[in-house]
Amino acid sequence: MLAKSILQKTKSLTSPDYYFDYDPNNEYSFYKKGQDLIFEEIILEEQIEVAGEKIIPDAIGIIIKEF
Repeated sequence: MLAKSILQKTKSLTSPDYYFDYDPNNEYSFYKKGQDLIFEEIILEEQIEVAGEKIIPDAIGIIIKEF
C-alpha cells in the first residue's frame, strides 16, 4: 500500500536496466538502459477487462512522456 501511495503521489518511477539473456558480459546480449517514466495519472485498484476476463491491477499508469 505504501508503494502504491508513493506512486500515486509522485506519478513517476524508474524502470531498471534490462539484459535479455541476463549476462551483462555477453557481447551479443540485448541491453536496454532503464529510464525515468512520468505519468499523467495513476489509477489504483480499478477493475478492467482484458481478453474477456475481469482483473484488478494494483495500479495503472497513463504516460505522457519518457526521457
